[in-house]
Amino acid sequence: MTGLESVLVSSLKCPEEGDGWILRLYESQGRAGSVTLRLARPLAAAALVNLLEETQAVLPVNDGAVSLSFRPWEVKTLRLR
Repeated sequence: MTGLESVLVSSLKCPEEGDGWILRLYESQGRAGSVTLRLARPLAAAALVNLLEETQAVLPVNDGAVSLSFRPWEVKTLRLR
């Protein structure tokens, strides 16, 4: 992950249904900014999901990575494939 250094991973798990991974990130120091998430294997798809893992918004994946903007103290949950 590159960009805002105060964004941390709080959990990574298999989804309750379907394939991929559920990743929860949070901004830990009250700063706004953005990060680019790149994994060892390129991402095929990414979406913001709620706590029930329901898709809220599909995120664009560029060159196998996804970019996210964070507000201070914001928590985001993603489904990654």
